[in-house]
Amino acid sequence: MNQEMTQTRQDQIFKLIEARLNNPVTQIGDWVLSPLITARLGLTEMSMREYRRTATWAEGIHWQKNPKGRIVYNVKAIDKWMATSGE
Repeated sequence: MNQEMTQTRQDQIFKLIEARLNNPVTQIGDWVLSPLITARLGLTEMSMREYRRTATWAEGIHWQKNPKGRIVYNVKAIDKWMATSGE
């Protein structure tokens, strides 16, 4: 009986984890650090640096420095750029 209860509890935990993975509570804001751009779009730090250096991405539109001096990226602007960059 105890083993059945343990298995039922494990099943409940797995269902909860699966629900959280499929419906994350956390949403990405407009301005994010580079690891989130890498995870979301697969862009490398080197390619992002190159887009900034060559002004492919405009400062203040695609990227900016936050109050701590770290470079952050605008998810919506980069999504739009990705959708239209092949045209």
